[in-house]
Amino acid sequence: MRPVIKWNVGEEGVRAEYKPYGNAKAVLLRNFGHSPNYYCNYCDRLIPMVNMEVEHILPKSVARYEHLEFSWTNFLLSCKNCNLAKGAENIDFDEFYWPHIHNTRPIFVVNVDGTISCNPGLDAAEQNISQETIRLLNLDCGHTTPRRQPQDDRYMAREYVLRLAERKLIQRRDGKLNDDDIIELAITNGFWLVWMQVFEEFPGIRTGLIHAFKNTYEDCLDDNIIRAHP
Repeated sequence: MRPVIKWNVGEEGVRAEYKPYGNAKAVLLRNFGHSPNYYCNYCDRLIPMVNMEVEHILPKSVARYEHLEFSWTNFLLSCKNCNLAKGAENIDFDEFYWPHIHNTRPIFVVNVDGTISCNPGLDAAEQNISQETIRLLNLDCGHTTPRRQPQDDRYMAREYVLRLAERKLIQRRDGKLNDDDIIELAITNGFWLVWMQVFEEFPGIRTGLIHAFKNTYEDCLDDNIIRAHP
């Protein structure tokens, strides 16, 4: 989950409300990506623009959140799988980690099978919130996970990119690729966290990834989950 900077109302022409809420899609796409590369705010997957969805952080079908159906503050970009996974669960905002609020970079770990788990270095309270966030989005669902939706192939796509990144790491170590080559591969394949994790030993690449993926939270290399500034 890439930590992002979401525009505030009034910035870049952002309005407080969008009716219908689908009208916010073009603004969200502009906020978080560059054509033709757009990524789900939750799972980091590269998604064609036509398949990206305006996702309600707090579900519009829950009575206490109905008033937020058209509110910019309640929108993120989501793939179909993440949107379906979140569904209409009656959640409390403060019980989860969010990509536009927290520094999500040190919270999650990509596993060898493409699933996501929480960083074991987190304290107990942080791990509880991390686990709840993973559960809400089914990010830990692999091939044998009972609650995985049949059409949910996010873990397979992430595993493929993980294997790609690991191969490119060897080539980078051997001097067969440069930093810009790696960053371009990341942009065109998505899964920002995969590349940040695999290329941990190359600070130039990690810094490049932060700047190449539009409106990534610039201080995300800090291990503090609470952002030093919005």
